Amino acid sequence: MNNSMDDFLPYKMVNIDHPSLLPNLKEINEVAETKAECLEMLRSELKSLQDIEPCLEENFLLRFLRVSKFNTSKALQRILKYYQQQEILLDSLKKISLPLHKAGSVNHLWCSPYRLKNNTIVFIALGGKVDFSKITFAEIMYLDMLAVNGVIENPVNQITGVTLIFDYKGFGVRSFLAHTPNWTRVFVETFLVKKIMNYF
Repeated sequence: MNNSMDDFLPYKMVNIDHPSLLPNLKEINEVAETKAECLEMLRSELKSLQDIEPCLEENFLLRFLRVSKFNTSKALQRILKYYQQQEILLDSLKKISLPLHKAGSVNHLWCSPYRLKNNTIVFIALGGKVDFSKITFAEIMYLDMLAVNGVIENPVNQITGVTLIFDYKGFGVRSFLAHTPNWTRVFVETFLVKKIMNYF
């Protein structure tokens, strides 16, 4: 089957009103009325919290509502978990000092300029390319967090989700040992993405 690049949406698109996104919007139950109601309910719940001062901005809250398919209870739990993890991350990552040249030399993540037919963006992680004798898993996680946070700022990506392809060619014992249980747990629990389809 021959497909031209015109059949695939670009990675950089930001228009959530594009007709091709209608199936994705339907999948997460996003319509104007539902969005407004859920934002109001979520803000009300967050304002009643005593122990945190949450961000109430629409763009921030929509990240959690979209990944929860506009289930406000699930979105609230995700937000609470988000703030818990942020405390852990800030405590852990504040000790990391990563020179720019070192960060730029890793080059272990690649993103396709075009989306798949289901409109998800495509990330390719070259796990075997990382030399863990020169960089730690914590430093890699720091770079990954910057990348993922940049990705989920785009509302289209919040709606469509991500397809993640792992290439583990060259992934040896040193690489395996670098993935300590604690950092791996933080990695898995921290990232906020609607959908991840993994291919190995």
